[in-house]
Amino acid sequence: AQLLFAISEMIYIFIVILLTNYDINKLNNSILGFVVTNLVVSIIALILIKIKFIKETMQKVVLIFDHVNNFSVTIITVISIVVINFLIALTYNNVNLITLLIINTIFICLIIYSLYKTFNSKNKEIAAINQNLQYQTENNALLNTLSEYERIADHHRVINHENKNQLYAIKQMVENQEKKEKIIEYLNLLLKEKKDSDESAIAKTKRIPSGGLQGIIYQKLVLMKKTKINYSLNISRNLKELDFRKLDIDTNVNMCKIVGVFLDNAIEEVTKLKNKDIGIELYKDDDNFCVAVSNNFAKNKDFSRIDEDGYSTKGENHGYGLTLVKKILSNNERLENERKITSKYFTQILIVKNMK
Repeated sequence: AQLLFAISEMIYIFIVILLTNYDINKLNNSILGFVVTNLVVSIIALILIKIKFIKETMQKVVLIFDHVNNFSVTIITVISIVVINFLIALTYNNVNLITLLIINTIFICLIIYSLYKTFNSKNKEIAAINQNLQYQTENNALLNTLSEYERIADHHRVINHENKNQLYAIKQMVENQEKKEKIIEYLNLLLKEKKDSDESAIAKTKRIPSGGLQGIIYQKLVLMKKTKINYSLNISRNLKELDFRKLDIDTNVNMCKIVGVFLDNAIEEVTKLKNKDIGIELYKDDDNFCVAVSNNFAKNKDFSRIDEDGYSTKGENHGYGLTLVKKILSNNERLENERKITSKYFTQILIVKNMK
């Protein structure tokens, strides 16, 4: 803004001198002339900002400053205002000091108020966008879970129908007095087929404490199996020492949301890799219940900005799951998040405190 007004003043002075040969100092000697000068300069500034090239240049400057922290922006702005005002001080050299201070104070107040309103409006807009994206993330996670449960339900309906047909076939074989060896061979074939079904996922998750987490992990294991992701599930035996009755409803729901986000992120990350590895571990640490989700990742991943709202190592339009996690953690003192990064694996750990 200061730069824009400085350019506008130069244009104004050039026009006055070129067209009228008027002494600019005489114009500024009177209060009326000074006010007129500022009004004309402001109008020129408004016209300049409407010019496409200047508007685009200003937008680029704003984008550059978006990546600078607020303290740096404040310092740079204050220094710029002071320097530019010293540079154009000659314009006011014939103006009474008290008058100059009053006018400058009014303008500074107006600028500060305008900046406050602008940034406040922008912050509200950004907060609303982030809120909508968080709701969208939650809804997508819920829809994905429901869709997967529907698929599982359809799958089991088909299995039940097949089981009924197979029982009819065995009944028919018995009624026709087929040989015992033939019936056993048929049963062995059926048992082999059943072993490869989703029953393995049920067997793996049945030791997980019920209440929502078991269903979330089961659904994700089925999805991993479907997408050919190598997974491991380790459940510590010492979980029996924890009292899951101490898990209030809000903490339980939030725990399921966070674990769902961790698993979704891990699945999305490994999907584009040649070797797809995800590890899930549930264990007791002192009086705390811990859920760790690990996945391998592509080379040259940058995890330094992972705590920024909306940022994701997967690119744009991602990262709002982790923003949701951050918001949940800030509102629930019983939940904590730790991360571990090795050369091969990225691990997210959810800690639920006071479970003894």
